[in-house]
Amino acid sequence: MNALIATSVLGLFAMISEIIGLKKWIWLISTIGIAGILGLTVYEAIAMNGTQEVFYGMIKQNNFSSVFSGLLLSITLLWFLLAKDHYREGNHANPSDQSALIIFATVGGLILTSYTNLTMLFLGIEIVSIPMFILAGSDKKNILSNESSLKYFIMGAFASGIMLFGIALLYGATGSFDLEGISNGLMMVSQNPSMFFLVLIGITFLMMGLAFKVSAAPFHFWVPDVYEGAPTVITAFMSTFVKTAAFVAFFKLFVFGFYSFGMYWIQFFKTEPVWSMQLLFLSAITILVGNIVAVSQTNLKRTLAYSGIAQAGYILLTILLPSPETLTALFIYTASYSISTLVAFTALYHVQKAKNDYSFDAFRGLGKSNPGLAVVLTLAMLSLGGIPPTLGFFAKFYLFKSILAFNGSLIWIILLAILGSLISLYYYFKVIISMFGGDETSTKVEINLSDRIILYAVASLIIILGLIPSILLELGAMII
Repeated sequence: MNALIATSVLGLFAMISEIIGLKKWIWLISTIGIAGILGLTVYEAIAMNGTQEVFYGMIKQNNFSSVFSGLLLSITLLWFLLAKDHYREGNHANPSDQSALIIFATVGGLILTSYTNLTMLFLGIEIVSIPMFILAGSDKKNILSNESSLKYFIMGAFASGIMLFGIALLYGATGSFDLEGISNGLMMVSQNPSMFFLVLIGITFLMMGLAFKVSAAPFHFWVPDVYEGAPTVITAFMSTFVKTAAFVAFFKLFVFGFYSFGMYWIQFFKTEPVWSMQLLFLSAITILVGNIVAVSQTNLKRTLAYSGIAQAGYILLTILLPSPETLTALFIYTASYSISTLVAFTALYHVQKAKNDYSFDAFRGLGKSNPGLAVVLTLAMLSLGGIPPTLGFFAKFYLFKSILAFNGSLIWIILLAILGSLISLYYYFKVIISMFGGDETSTKVEINLSDRIILYAVASLIIILGLIPSILLELGAMII
C-alpha cells in the first residue's frame, strides 16, 4: 500500500517538475524514485505479517500482490533505464509529461495486482490505459502516431464498455462486486439454473474486455497498427508493462473469482466450464494467428507486435489451468517476455534513430558495424523463440511442464504451442540472418557509452536468469 501511495506522489511530482525547474533532471529523478519504491516493496514483502487490507477491503496486500508489484516496478525501472537516450534527445512528448504518464500507468498496474473488488479492477485498467492513449500519439508530427492513438482510444473504449457490462451482469446475479462475494454468490446461483445464462454472459463479456487488453486473438486487430504508429519506446512499455498488468488482473479474476464455481460446474455437469473452453479456444487461435501472420511481416516493429500476440496465447494457458505451478509459470513467463521484449525494442529504437527505418533491411550488416548491438538483439530473439540457454527457453519449458502436470490430457495444446514456437523461429532468425549475413551498410548505429552499458547489463539477464532460473523460481514460490 505504501508503494502505491509513493508511486502516486512521484507521478504528481513529475507533473510539476517543469514548473519548479527540474525538467532536465526528470529522468534521473524518476529512475531513482522507481528504484526506491521497488526497494520499499521488497522491504514490505519481507516485513509483512499476514494480509493487509485498505479502502474497505477493496485492495488487499499479500504475497501475490507484493511479488507481482515488484515485477511491474522492475519493468518500469528497466524501461526508464533503457529509455535514457530517448529523454536525452527530447523526442516527441515533454519529458515531464511523459514521466508523469508512465508513472501513473504504473499506479494502475499496482492496483491490478492487489484489487479484490471489480470497481478497483475497472479503475486499475483505466488508469493504465488512459496514459497509453495519450503517449501512443505523443509523436504529433507523425500521422501514424496520431492514427494509433485514436484507434487505441476508440477500440479501448469499446472494450471497457463491454467489460463494464459484464461487471453489471455479474453484480446483478451475485449482488456483490468483491471477488469473495462473487465466488460465494456464484455458488448460490448454481442452485438457481435460471441465473446461469446471466452469469455466463457476464463472464464472457469480462473475458472479451480483458482479452482486448492482453491482445489475444480475435481481439488483437488494434495491436500492429498501434504498435507501429506509437513511438518505439512507448511501444516497448505498452507491450511489456501493460500486458503483464492485464494478465495479472485476468488471472486474479478468473482464478480467485470464478474457480469455485468452475469446480461446481465440473461436478454437476461432468464437463469443463464454458469459459474454460472459451479460454482454450482463445489460447489456441492466439498462438496460431500471432505466429503465422508474423511470418509475412517486412519490418521488425510489426513482427514484434505479432510476436507479442503469440506470446499472449502461451500466457493464457496459465489462466486456463490454475495451480500453484501455473501461477509461478505466469510470473516467470511474463518476466522473461518483458525483459526480452524491452531489449528488442531498445535495439530497434537505436537502429530506427540512425537509419529512420525499422524494416529488416535496416539491420543488414549490423553484426559488422555494431556487433555489440547485434549480439544483444540476437539474445532477445533467441529468448523470445525459446532457444536454450536463454530465459525464454526455461519459461516455456516450465509453463509446458506445469500444464502437463495439472492435466495430461491437454497434450494437444502443448504440441500446438510447440508448433507455434517452431514457426516463430523463422521470423526471429530472419532478423539474426539479416544482421550477420548481409553486407555492412554505410549508416552506422552509434550508441552512447552509458546507454550501451545499461543495454548490455539488461540483456545479460536473459542469459544469467536462463542459466540460474532458481532466482525466479524462489520468487515465484513466494506468491503461493
